[in-house]
Amino acid sequence: MSGRDLTSLVYPLGLRQRQVPAQLVESLNALSRSRDPASHVYVNRAKSMVEPIEEWRTVDQVMQPLAQLDDDLGLVAMTHPLEPKGL
Repeated sequence: MSGRDLTSLVYPLGLRQRQVPAQLVESLNALSRSRDPASHVYVNRAKSMVEPIEEWRTVDQVMQPLAQLDDDLGLVAMTHPLEPKGL
């Protein structure tokens, strides 16, 4: 998922640009760019694989800002709850 995909999902839920960590958007964009060739083009994945520790570092960069985004989504849900449909 790219940063653009993420923002297109969370903005309609009530988050604003200041609530979406720029580091998260940048990290997701970088991750998306590095994964696209493996997803959309035939490549020899064994030759293009990186060390597991590098993969861990990439994912680790996403986790903390993602936790903050989750907290902000929780605040939006509490502040502006959606009405149940059909009632």
